[in-house]
Amino acid sequence: MRYACLFVPNFPLQAATRLAKENALPDGGKLPLSQSALAILDGKPPWVTVIAVNEKAWRAGVDVGMTKLQAESCPSVILRHRGLAQEKAAQAALLDCVHAISPRVEAPRPDLVLLDLHGLASLYTSEENVASTLTRLVAEIGLQANVGVASNLEAAMHAARGFTGITLIPAGQEGERLGQLPVALLSPSQEILETLDHWGIRCFRELAALPTKALAERLGQDGVRLQRLARGKEQRLLVPIGPALEFEESVELDEPLEMLEPLSFCLNAMLLQLCARLAARSLATDRLDLTLYLAAHEDLQLQHPGKQTAEICGPPSQPGNSRSLHRRTLRLPVPMRDSRKLLKLLQLDLSSHPPPAPVQQVVFPNRSVNSTNARARAVGSDAGSGSKRCGRLCAQLSTLACRKRSVAGFPSAGRLWYGAILSFCGNPSRHYSQPQPAFLSVAGVSSSPGD
Repeated sequence: MRYACLFVPNFPLQAATRLAKENALPDGGKLPLSQSALAILDGKPPWVTVIAVNEKAWRAGVDVGMTKLQAESCPSVILRHRGLAQEKAAQAALLDCVHAISPRVEAPRPDLVLLDLHGLASLYTSEENVASTLTRLVAEIGLQANVGVASNLEAAMHAARGFTGITLIPAGQEGERLGQLPVALLSPSQEILETLDHWGIRCFRELAALPTKALAERLGQDGVRLQRLARGKEQRLLVPIGPALEFEESVELDEPLEMLEPLSFCLNAMLLQLCARLAARSLATDRLDLTLYLAAHEDLQLQHPGKQTAEICGPPSQPGNSRSLHRRTLRLPVPMRDSRKLLKLLQLDLSSHPPPAPVQQVVFPNRSVNSTNARARAVGSDAGSGSKRCGRLCAQLSTLACRKRSVAGFPSAGRLWYGAILSFCGNPSRHYSQPQPAFLSVAGVSSSPGD
């Protein structure tokens, strides 16, 4: 049994920059976030600390664990607060990519996903192709990840967390390949970590070389378990989770947007990610929901007397938050996942129904549909009558076409007609079965008895 692990380093930082690609400068210009020194803050005042930094911020002197006051001493570093909604959307997008590869997936942490590779040999010629496909799908949703492949879950997880890029570990070589990783990667308790450091044990290989009996006498069963992990021998079962059919994207803007044009750039980036997630699952959507959080004053209703509809709602549940909501819903005639068409439809809708105040946050809470089933529902006035009409049409056309002669070695015309209609309208076998006419074969030519 082989397993793969997908690990996203600096997950809070990557989730914050997945959709927002630029940062506004004081002089009015914009700088790509990839070229900016960025740090992510978390916590409540006065205990606000740095939880993630990129390489440029680290070189500027900001490190994980610093307080906000210490980080502000570096003026070149951009400080952003942690966005839980953005991390939730990034984790959902990550799971969409992994579910496109394997149906057995486990997500023990937001930044880490495990998957079972059993049965994928017929789809991918090698494990390296599986890992390459995973990294490509993750890159399409704006994240960078490490992939580890091994014979057990724990070894694959440590390979993904300890090495960059793609790491393939052959069966039986887990201890040798993982030997150079630091002991802190095993996540031991602080007491055990200090004890190992006092003994001079700092990597997997040194921990694996200790005598098991003496280690159990000093550290107990926790120490024995850590040694099995260091040797790559720890075995456990995968705990799979089901794929979700909800696709939500959220981004909180640095500055409120008043014009439709800059808002369109934000919507375009979000729709690209949303459609990429739908494409990874071979799904489409027939409805697009948009929620805009407005940076409005408490007396917003005074500017719109009598307008108390679903578009402009009251303050959210958080006390003291005066932001209102502007909701729009687009019902599409056919399921689609074309980001350009969806963006154009949103632009036209927002031009007719603009938000009454500057936009502070954009959220896409959407559900997917199966495009084939949706087309079948669209044929009739309702799902049942549409499927019955499709079934009757398939049966009539198949019966008529099967009465014509066809060359031996090729499928009958009736089957071609039936397959074409079936691919468009869905399976109508619930109401009508495909006719099975009898055929006679004479001198290489097949015909029905009535011909």
